[in-house]
Amino acid sequence: MIMKQHIQSLVTIAHHWLDKKNDLRLQAIHEGASQFCLSKANFELALDWIFSQWTDTTIAGFYAKNPYKHIQYAAQILAGNTPAIIAQGFLQGAILQVPQCIKLPSQQSCFAELLYQSFLIHANELAHLFEINTWQHDLSVFYSKLKKADLVIAYGHDETMTELKQAVSPNAVYLAHGHAESIAIIFKDAMNDLSLKNLAYDMLSYDQRGCLSPRLTYIEEGGAWSPEEFARKFAEDVLPTIAEQLPRGGLFLGESEEILHQRIVHGFRGRVFNGHDWTVCYTERHVVTTALPRFMIMSPFANGSALKDYLNPVRSSLVSIGVAGVLQDSELLTFIPEKTRVCALGEMQKQLLFL
Repeated sequence: MIMKQHIQSLVTIAHHWLDKKNDLRLQAIHEGASQFCLSKANFELALDWIFSQWTDTTIAGFYAKNPYKHIQYAAQILAGNTPAIIAQGFLQGAILQVPQCIKLPSQQSCFAELLYQSFLIHANELAHLFEINTWQHDLSVFYSKLKKADLVIAYGHDETMTELKQAVSPNAVYLAHGHAESIAIIFKDAMNDLSLKNLAYDMLSYDQRGCLSPRLTYIEEGGAWSPEEFARKFAEDVLPTIAEQLPRGGLFLGESEEILHQRIVHGFRGRVFNGHDWTVCYTERHVVTTALPRFMIMSPFANGSALKDYLNPVRSSLVSIGVAGVLQDSELLTFIPEKTRVCALGEMQKQLLFL
């Protein structure tokens, strides 16, 4: 009975965040979007995608599959690259149902604090489990809490994950989410306008700042269009329109210079298309991705065996693959790590990464 009440409370929170006139939502859009360097339009789309997933069926499934029912105290360290990670942290905390401290990103705390307010209003029994703070001025307080946690969930750079591990109790479960890669794959049977549009939404939502954002797109040869023609159509016919609907937010320090630098570098490697706030690079040389906003690298592949070779360097860090067409190569299917989520193109940002 208590679990059903909790589920209903979480669904109620989501319902209010999906309400276009809700005061907390409006305040988050007005004040919080810029903290993530997102435009208001992109931040609003993010809120719709996040909370549309907080359904009774999904949340009940998380409760049922929770593998950490034995823990007594938890700690979460949330990254500030997207609002999705922050929302997920609060949802995870609710599912765990134990007292916990949640360290908010110091520069992206607005949305988190407003979401916490909605817990106080609609799920007070769950809100009392959370102790939230940025701990900007006294990290020793946070580390003392970290030491007593028997479950620690952390998001951030690999270096941060390694540093945090030294402060975690050796008896605790430590779930570190460091560097992650996501890619898109276009198979030749899906060489069409819908794939172009879906890829554009996956690229432009969150300005590619999330771990679920595709930074590299592989295009199979032998389709109705050549891979280079697909890249040209994407950059010239589709991306400008959707980029106008979802304009880029701001840039963090150094990003503008690095975007210009990478455009020059990729100009020597292949063909570069760019608008005022996005870049598409087509190259037949297979290169590593760049962690830049709205910067897509596109490359061709001949078959599943070749694609497997190209993916091998990033295999261990693959968190999500968006697919257009039929993924049927048996070798490729077994090559993809079990932890990697494979979904339809256009749905990459709508996944809930849980525990």
